[in-house]
Amino acid sequence: MIKIEQAICDSHSKERLHEESLAVSRIKSDPNFFFRYAKRFSICKSDIGPLLNPQSQVLSDDKLEMCRILMDQFNSVFTTPLPHRQIHDPIEFFSCQSIPVNNINLHMTDITISEPIIMEAIAELSVNSAAGPDGFPTSLLLNCASELAPALNIIFSRSLAQGFIPPCFKRAAIVPVFKSGDKTSPSNYRPISLTSIIMKVFERIVRKQIMSFLIKQGHLNDSQHGFRSGRSCLSALLNVFDNLMHMLDGKSTVDMVYLDFSKAFDKVDHGILLHKIRDLGITGNLGIWLFHFLSDRSHFVRLPGGVSQESPVLSGVPQGTVLGPLLFLIMISDINTNVESSSLISFADDTRLYHNIQSTEDCDNLQVDLNTIYDWATCNNMYFNPNKFNYIAFSSSLNCTRSNVYTNPNFDIIPPSVNVKDLGVFMSADCSFNFHISDLTKRCSNLSGWILRTFKTRDSLTMMTLFKSLILSRLDYGSQLWSPHLVKHISQIERIQRSFTKHIAGMHDLEYKDRLSCLKLYSLQRRRERYCIIYIFKIIEGLVPNLSSPIVCSFSDRRGRSCIMSHVNTGRAGTVVFNSFRWRSIRIFNALPKYLRCITSCSVQCFKGQLDHYLSNIDDLPCQPGFNNSLDGGDCIQRRTPRDGLASK
Repeated sequence: MIKIEQAICDSHSKERLHEESLAVSRIKSDPNFFFRYAKRFSICKSDIGPLLNPQSQVLSDDKLEMCRILMDQFNSVFTTPLPHRQIHDPIEFFSCQSIPVNNINLHMTDITISEPIIMEAIAELSVNSAAGPDGFPTSLLLNCASELAPALNIIFSRSLAQGFIPPCFKRAAIVPVFKSGDKTSPSNYRPISLTSIIMKVFERIVRKQIMSFLIKQGHLNDSQHGFRSGRSCLSALLNVFDNLMHMLDGKSTVDMVYLDFSKAFDKVDHGILLHKIRDLGITGNLGIWLFHFLSDRSHFVRLPGGVSQESPVLSGVPQGTVLGPLLFLIMISDINTNVESSSLISFADDTRLYHNIQSTEDCDNLQVDLNTIYDWATCNNMYFNPNKFNYIAFSSSLNCTRSNVYTNPNFDIIPPSVNVKDLGVFMSADCSFNFHISDLTKRCSNLSGWILRTFKTRDSLTMMTLFKSLILSRLDYGSQLWSPHLVKHISQIERIQRSFTKHIAGMHDLEYKDRLSCLKLYSLQRRRERYCIIYIFKIIEGLVPNLSSPIVCSFSDRRGRSCIMSHVNTGRAGTVVFNSFRWRSIRIFNALPKYLRCITSCSVQCFKGQLDHYLSNIDDLPCQPGFNNSLDGGDCIQRRTPRDGLASK
């Protein structure tokens, strides 16, 4: 009996290890498969329901009724279109003769469609993209691109010329995903829309050419960092914080208000959006086609065991489409038109407005600009969620308790906060990232423990795949912004990788430095410095937006290319500024050898290769008390003031 039990246990272990290996091997190619496996061992399940109906009855078995309840919830967020902005004759509306633009070159009336362009758009599809309501799989398009391109060329060309889109291409299947809170509340579910893969190919072609036109004509808002090439959450955060540092270095304090739109993507008024599209010069067949793309759309909720009835989409940019994000950028492109004295930065609908405060007049000016944004929302038939507004008063003084008064659209006072989560990074009133680092290390430590409990294998390949995919990606996110300069924080973060690598087979008895070498890893400190160097390279090569006060380079025959370091004031404000992204990254970049700093007109991958070759010859020991291992020779110490001077390699 004991032998039988042992054989069963051995068989179960082998099967478990096989499943683990299969799941981990597909973590990048098919992440859904991996997370389905991982969720089997998760305490929290993500099933839909049970749900409360309007009569406060709990439903869990009636899938059709649950679909109806969720459908009613998703339809309730639509906005009522403004009657005077609606378009009844798109042909007349988008006629070039009806637009007061003298230069016809400022118009975009059509797009170019060809078989090579279609095949290029197909190649950009992800193999993991789920099929839409028509059931057409992505794999078929990818594997038969050359055979299908001629037929798709005919379909797309006629669709554009006739301004007609088949109804099957304008349907969306909604898969609800639980967000947080009470699972019985339908409002706590996020709709994920699945649309036609064939239509997405056409949308990619349209989006690419419209985006090129808008950039060429300078129509895109420069303060917008969402859904644009070379821009990201990181570029938005770095620009805000760099501007903040300049204001603080000038002995100011800064008040920042975070605005929150209510269901911004779902409440876009189609009539207002189409007026803005025409005003930008998109007319003719393309304008008419966009009208039909937005019109007569429908969606339905799909759950395992039930499907709701179809319902019309009354407003919003189509969720789950390729064109949706671009159309939203057009909708929100003029949000800062009448903002006079404050600074505004947006990432999609995440908008923050801030002003340096030196007098009560500055506070009044910020409130005036807030009111201007509120008026813009009213004119554009969009709504805010005042309960989610945040206000934070930034100061370099740890003892600053000043709090000014600002009101939301309902004339209620916006409560001040000490820490605000901004695009995934906690911003603190004292301009430090202590709270963010503490929260990040806690979450990553918990995730590390979950991996070690869930997966039995300690194989190097499996463990490193899990670590890089699930933990390292979190530790890297936004690290250029929040990278610490105090030893205690550097050690606190490094401890996560130090501890995890000990559990890998064959690594327990090795020193941390040797484990890094065997696993071909950088220390987390070295990774952050490397990311800073790469981002500075992107800035000076024009691949990403420069900072609010542009980084400028100088060149000499002796030193080569180097970034100019501006003056920093003394005191705590100067210390905070000195250790912010701009000054820290410039110090590290300028400490590189001349041949690396002078690399130009090459791809980012080429620069990374040269940088990694250089770093491979430098000892990589994370900063510890009494030991300094920063690339600039002086970035990692317990206390640092601008008067200390810079060491060089």
